[in-house]
Amino acid sequence: MIDYEGFAERLSAPWPRRRTLVSDLLREFGHVEALTDPWQPEPPISDDVPEALAEWLGSVRNSYLLDRGLYETYLDWPTRRLGEHSIFMTEYEGCCAWAFRAADAHLPDPPVWVGPGEEWEEWEESEEQGEEREESEEQGHEWAMSSRSMTEWLVQMALVRVLPLYAFTGDVAAYGTTEDRGRHIRATLPALGPLPWDEVGNTFHFFGARDAVVVWLSRHDSWECADLSILGRTEESVHETAARLSLELDNGVAAPTPPRP
Repeated sequence: MIDYEGFAERLSAPWPRRRTLVSDLLREFGHVEALTDPWQPEPPISDDVPEALAEWLGSVRNSYLLDRGLYETYLDWPTRRLGEHSIFMTEYEGCCAWAFRAADAHLPDPPVWVGPGEEWEEWEESEEQGEEREESEEQGHEWAMSSRSMTEWLVQMALVRVLPLYAFTGDVAAYGTTEDRGRHIRATLPALGPLPWDEVGNTFHFFGARDAVVVWLSRHDSWECADLSILGRTEESVHETAARLSLELDNGVAAPTPPRP
């Protein structure tokens, strides 16, 4: 049994201790696939890329390189400089992009920032930045911190993109996005540790349980997913967590999509 109520401690550990956190989390939920050979980037990885990102790109257990369609993103390689930021990943429709500050490249595990993708890029490259810049900032077209570290960003991506396929899952489609629902979860389960994940009108919050994590949306726009999902390492852990939250699952517990080892 793995108690994810204490996952925040694993995430906040110093960099040398959390360098295997993402691969450990995926393995705990049954993601054991590996590349036949490590990815050989062209051009090669340089000192302009933080250590955490370089290690992930070079890992044979890189879940993005194993199934790029799963992430619904494009890897920007080599990274693209845009003002003070270096973009390394773009949402597949260009709705947003993720980057680290170029000045932070020397840090082993720097914060990750999110910007509005192609719209921001077109604005940054515009020669007429007077009124256009002021209007863009009023509309929120600016970089915002997405994750306090690259490791945290990879954990968030794993929770939103990968674990739903590998976990036993129980959903409540109409759990609700009101703050009352948020207070109910927070009173019952501790936060998992990562910051909320904001993407295309959806905000995901993560909570820890015994052998399970809970994903709740405080905003729910375009994604075809439930308001609340319990992702468990076992079927029993999903039922146990649902009971703790006093929830009745819509369709019981669904088995993982890929065959478990």
